[in-house]
Amino acid sequence: MGFGVLAVAGLVYWVASLSTRLADTPPLAPSGWLAVTTSRGSLALSSGLWANVDVLDEIAKSPGLSPPLDRDVAWSVPGFRMRAIRLTGDATSDWALEVSMLLPILVSGVLAVVCVRRYRALRRHSDSESRPGKVALDA
Repeated sequence: MGFGVLAVAGLVYWVASLSTRLADTPPLAPSGWLAVTTSRGSLALSSGLWANVDVLDEIAKSPGLSPPLDRDVAWSVPGFRMRAIRLTGDATSDWALEVSMLLPILVSGVLAVVCVRRYRALRRHSDSESRPGKVALDA
Protein backbone atom coordinates (compact mmCIF):
# COMPACT_ATOMS: atom_id res chain seq x y z
CA MET A 1 0.00 0.00 0.00
CA GLY A 2 2.91 2.35 0.69
CA PHE A 3 4.11 2.37 -2.92
CA GLY A 4 0.56 3.02 -4.16
CA VAL A 5 0.13 5.99 -1.83
CA LEU A 6 3.53 7.28 -2.92
CA ALA A 7 2.54 6.96 -6.59
CA VAL A 8 -0.78 8.80 -6.10
CA ALA A 9 0.81 11.55 -3.97
CA GLY A 10 3.60 11.94 -6.54
CA LEU A 11 1.08 12.23 -9.37
CA VAL A 12 -0.87 14.91 -7.50
CA TYR A 13 2.36 16.82 -6.79
CA TRP A 14 3.46 16.49 -10.44
CA VAL A 15 0.17 17.99 -11.68
CA ALA A 16 0.45 20.81 -9.12
CA SER A 17 4.07 21.41 -10.11
CA LEU A 18 3.09 21.83 -13.77
CA SER A 19 0.14 24.09 -13.09
CA THR A 20 1.53 26.47 -10.44
CA ARG A 21 4.88 27.74 -9.24
CA LEU A 22 3.71 27.36 -5.62
CA ALA A 23 4.61 23.65 -5.77
CA ASP A 24 8.23 24.36 -6.71
CA THR A 25 10.74 23.80 -3.93
CA PRO A 26 13.75 26.02 -3.31
CA PRO A 27 17.14 24.35 -3.61
CA LEU A 28 17.84 22.07 -0.68
CA ALA A 29 21.44 21.11 0.00
CA PRO A 30 21.46 18.40 2.67
CA SER A 31 25.15 17.82 2.09
CA GLY A 32 27.92 19.97 0.72
CA TRP A 33 27.99 18.32 -2.71
CA LEU A 34 24.35 17.65 -3.62
CA ALA A 35 21.52 20.11 -4.18
CA VAL A 36 17.93 18.94 -4.74
CA THR A 37 15.05 20.97 -6.17
CA THR A 38 11.75 20.45 -7.98
CA SER A 39 10.17 22.63 -10.64
CA ARG A 40 8.09 22.30 -13.79
CA GLY A 41 7.27 18.65 -13.05
CA SER A 42 10.87 17.52 -12.70
CA LEU A 43 13.27 16.57 -9.94
CA ALA A 44 16.73 18.14 -10.26
CA LEU A 45 19.94 17.01 -8.59
CA SER A 46 23.11 19.06 -8.99
CA SER A 47 26.61 19.58 -7.66
CA GLY A 48 25.79 22.98 -6.20
CA LEU A 49 22.98 25.39 -5.47
CA TRP A 50 23.62 27.42 -8.63
CA ALA A 51 24.14 24.52 -11.05
CA ASN A 52 21.27 23.23 -13.16
CA VAL A 53 21.10 21.80 -16.66
CA ASP A 54 20.07 25.11 -18.26
CA VAL A 55 22.85 27.09 -16.56
CA LEU A 56 25.49 24.52 -17.52
CA ASP A 57 24.21 24.56 -21.13
CA GLU A 58 24.66 28.35 -21.24
CA ILE A 59 28.17 28.14 -19.75
CA ALA A 60 29.21 25.48 -22.27
CA LYS A 61 27.88 27.57 -25.20
CA SER A 62 29.56 30.79 -24.05
CA PRO A 63 31.97 32.13 -26.67
CA GLY A 64 35.41 33.02 -25.37
CA LEU A 65 35.01 31.16 -22.11
CA SER A 66 38.07 31.58 -19.91
CA PRO A 67 39.40 29.18 -18.75
CA PRO A 68 38.22 26.92 -21.57
CA LEU A 69 36.27 23.73 -21.00
CA ASP A 70 38.38 20.68 -20.29
CA ARG A 71 35.44 18.26 -20.35
CA ASP A 72 31.85 18.63 -21.56
CA VAL A 73 29.34 15.78 -21.31
CA ALA A 74 25.67 16.12 -22.21
CA TRP A 75 23.07 13.39 -22.45
CA SER A 76 19.35 13.72 -23.01
CA VAL A 77 16.43 11.35 -23.55
CA PRO A 78 12.74 12.08 -22.98
CA GLY A 79 12.23 12.60 -19.25
CA PHE A 80 15.96 12.70 -18.44
CA ARG A 81 18.69 15.33 -18.98
CA MET A 82 22.26 15.31 -17.72
CA ARG A 83 25.07 17.81 -18.16
CA ALA A 84 28.59 17.83 -16.71
CA ILE A 85 31.37 20.32 -17.40
CA ARG A 86 34.87 20.83 -16.07
CA LEU A 87 36.95 23.92 -16.67
CA THR A 88 40.65 23.62 -17.44
CA GLY A 89 42.65 23.55 -14.22
CA ASP A 90 39.60 22.70 -12.12
CA ALA A 91 39.83 19.52 -10.04
CA THR A 92 36.10 18.81 -9.92
CA SER A 93 33.27 18.77 -12.42
CA ASP A 94 30.05 20.72 -12.12
CA TRP A 95 27.13 18.46 -12.97
CA ALA A 96 23.35 18.54 -13.06
CA LEU A 97 20.74 15.84 -13.54
CA GLU A 98 17.07 16.49 -14.27
CA VAL A 99 14.50 13.66 -14.20
CA SER A 100 10.80 13.92 -14.94
CA MET A 101 8.83 13.15 -11.79
CA LEU A 102 6.73 10.75 -13.86
CA LEU A 103 9.60 8.22 -13.87
CA PRO A 104 9.71 7.74 -10.06
CA ILE A 105 5.89 7.77 -10.02
CA LEU A 106 5.82 5.01 -12.64
CA VAL A 107 8.35 2.92 -10.69
CA SER A 108 6.29 3.35 -7.49
CA GLY A 109 3.13 2.29 -9.31
CA VAL A 110 4.79 -0.82 -10.74
CA LEU A 111 6.20 -1.74 -7.31
CA ALA A 112 2.73 -1.30 -5.78
CA VAL A 113 1.20 -3.71 -8.31
CA VAL A 114 4.00 -6.26 -7.79
CA CYS A 115 3.67 -6.09 -3.99
CA VAL A 116 -0.13 -6.49 -4.08
CA ARG A 117 0.05 -9.45 -6.47
CA ARG A 118 2.75 -11.12 -4.38
CA TYR A 119 0.76 -10.55 -1.19
CA ARG A 120 -2.38 -12.08 -2.72
CA ALA A 121 -0.44 -15.10 -4.02
CA LEU A 122 1.13 -15.71 -0.61
CA ARG A 123 -2.25 -15.35 1.09
CA ARG A 124 -3.90 -17.82 -1.31
CA HIS A 125 -1.05 -20.26 -0.74
CA SER A 126 -1.30 -20.01 3.06
CA ASP A 127 -5.11 -20.34 2.96
CA SER A 128 -4.90 -23.52 0.87
CA GLU A 129 -2.38 -25.07 3.28
CA SER A 130 -4.40 -24.25 6.40
CA ARG A 131 -7.67 -25.92 5.27
CA PRO A 132 -8.27 -29.27 7.00
CA GLY A 133 -8.71 -32.29 4.77
CA LYS A 134 -6.83 -30.62 1.92
CA VAL A 135 -4.01 -32.76 0.57
CA ALA A 136 -1.16 -30.85 -1.01
CA LEU A 137 0.61 -32.62 -3.84
CA ASP A 138 4.23 -31.58 -3.90
CA ALA A 139 6.54 -33.18 -6.41
